[in-house]
Amino acid sequence: MQSSQQKKIAVLGVPAVDVVLQFSRFPGPGEHQSLTGLETTPGGPACNIATALARLGARVHIYGKVGRDIYGGKIIEDMEEEGIKLTDPLDPEIDTTTTVFNLVEQTAEGKEKSQRSFSRFGAGDPSEIGESIDASTGDFDLIFLDGIAAMAKRTFQGVMDLADNLAGKEGKKRPAKSSMLACNPNLRIGEELPPVIESRMAEIFSRCQLLVMNEKEAYLLSGISGADLESDSNLESDSDLEKNADLESDIEVKSKNEGEKERIAMRKAVVEKAAERLLTEYPGVQQLVITRGGKGAFLISAGERDNPVFLEASSTETVDTSGAGDIFTAALMLARLEGKSLKEAGLFAGDAAARVVSRPGAWSAIPDRQQFQQLLNTIKK
Repeated sequence: MQSSQQKKIAVLGVPAVDVVLQFSRFPGPGEHQSLTGLETTPGGPACNIATALARLGARVHIYGKVGRDIYGGKIIEDMEEEGIKLTDPLDPEIDTTTTVFNLVEQTAEGKEKSQRSFSRFGAGDPSEIGESIDASTGDFDLIFLDGIAAMAKRTFQGVMDLADNLAGKEGKKRPAKSSMLACNPNLRIGEELPPVIESRMAEIFSRCQLLVMNEKEAYLLSGISGADLESDSNLESDSDLEKNADLESDIEVKSKNEGEKERIAMRKAVVEKAAERLLTEYPGVQQLVITRGGKGAFLISAGERDNPVFLEASSTETVDTSGAGDIFTAALMLARLEGKSLKEAGLFAGDAAARVVSRPGAWSAIPDRQQFQQLLNTIKK
């Protein structure tokens, strides 16, 4: 996407490699199963978002470290082929590159049935890069902070120091233009938020003007409790209605529909409650987007809290959800930089993410430049 000037974006985070193993079902104890697919590509939010931004026409710089193994070499080679600049990417102390192993169970039709992932953190600390950067020559339109950095102390502090350097904060030389700071938490945790991660995310959010996160992350980071999520538990369930043989058929259907509508309304109310808490907690955040998977997305601006927007998900056949959130985030950020309204940017981002989930893979499913251009034309009209 280009207007009068190509946008310049810095991605601060953890370049990683995704090793994707696909199979028809998880093997049982002592059982062997043959793979139906094996793919090794750049991955993690840093590489996925940087690649999408580059293919959208932005000038992209990745600030992050890779190891001196074959995976690190692959990331450097593939990013350079995309026209993405990596500044001093090799970690002088750690040989291993951060690696994510994705185990994808597929249906007979090749669609994702379930997915599990395992990570090995390796290189990542970009702090020493900042010592040689003159922020006045950076002039980034946007600085993206990869929430994955919060998972490791060394990487987290390095990203924070570098962000302050690039943005000209805390006594650093200020760049010629003011950069928007954005973050997607990309939390890879269970049902509880560890206090150390909560503290680090708070430090990241305090620097940001734009936040993008999924529904679960919004609940965890805003402190929404299980009681809030289950507040509709007193409603009759579909199974309860079906068991009531005394109801006439038309009344039963009506009750089901009304109950479902009420549950949807209450779920939306919980999303709005989480958003309100986050905007109150982080007054510097101007725009907040909560992705809701197949239910669409919620968008709100701090200056228009009375006018939140719920967008429906783009209609598409879902094959693999890997990387959808990263592509949504990249497309939304660039559309906003190009002056599109938050709603317009959300619609464009939803269409871009739909392209990804309709194909297997994450990085390999990112639309190419021509496909992105077709999407761009739809919001330029």
